[in-house]
Amino acid sequence: MHAGPSGSVLLFAYWLMSLPLLGEKIGFLTGLYSSQRNMMFRLIEPLGAIEDDESEATAGTTASPSGESSQSARRNGVQIRCADVRVQISGHVLLDRISLTIEAGSHVAVAGTSGAGKTSLVGLFLGWQRPASGQVLVDGVPLVGSTLDRLRSDTAWVDPGVHLWNRSLLENVLYGHSSEDVGAAGQAIRLTDLGTLLETLPEGLQTNIGESGGRLSGGEGQRARLARAMLRLEPGLIILDEPFRGLDRRSRSRLLALARRLWQRATLLCVTHDIAATLTFNRVLVLDGGSILEDGNPSLLAAQPGSRHRAMLEAEKDVGSRLWGGDHWERFRLEGGQLVPAPIDAEDDAPQTAKIEADLLS
Repeated sequence: MHAGPSGSVLLFAYWLMSLPLLGEKIGFLTGLYSSQRNMMFRLIEPLGAIEDDESEATAGTTASPSGESSQSARRNGVQIRCADVRVQISGHVLLDRISLTIEAGSHVAVAGTSGAGKTSLVGLFLGWQRPASGQVLVDGVPLVGSTLDRLRSDTAWVDPGVHLWNRSLLENVLYGHSSEDVGAAGQAIRLTDLGTLLETLPEGLQTNIGESGGRLSGGEGQRARLARAMLRLEPGLIILDEPFRGLDRRSRSRLLALARRLWQRATLLCVTHDIAATLTFNRVLVLDGGSILEDGNPSLLAAQPGSRHRAMLEAEKDVGSRLWGGDHWERFRLEGGQLVPAPIDAEDDAPQTAKIEADLLS
């Protein structure tokens, strides 16, 4: 007669069989930690912005060479000039040897791999970081004190980190604007393709979207942020930092073209990982390691053998062809909670969209 296995043996066998599952969970949490850490640092970054002292505030009121204040002298956006700027935090260099001039009213794409310094560059213009050396000038005036305050109030910023409040969709779009702009808010919502979403919301525009827009998808949240920014019809500076994350390429292209038409007089910076989208601009800044590696016309850079912009563009095309190439893919759309086939050549709402765009731009 043989004795059965002891409790310790059974317990050991149980834990041994659980190891693969535990390993999978540990691997998942390890990958999740990195993304959550980066997101948290990005969200709290503005809290670390240095407050101006009185001397800086005085410097910020300096008049432009023409004798007018920088804001009153502006006609078509703001001019930004960086003179050998270096940004360093806790011994870590974020930006190094940044020297460039962005003319008033120009539209510039900013590209580079993750960690290249793209967001740090636009954060410099928002005052989140201060130069350890060098200088940032806006319309010829140092970006400190009241000049920084005016620029912030004169900026439309679209970023996945821009907060959505636990209020109604209408209140979120109108945040920072007059509560009387309901008609313009409705147009912006339709223009950003949120009309379909409204049909699913039980209380329409008055539906609460949850904390941080939890009732919206990632793409819907980005559309809501863009709609909010679109109510700023004449800002001096537009910062689009990955503004269309979570949207399909067709929607990204249309909304980017719309934003550039709407803010055609403003100075616009578009930070993007979509290298193909940079080809629609006249100028692209390619960053690497916190420095500007290339600065020029994206079409010309794409034609130059050995350029970083061309290498990124080719890599993007290669990945796209490998993932989505072939005729074995089918297209579906979500309607009423069900997936239904959607032919590639299905008609869209271009005529209606064009009318709404014309109304808003007027």
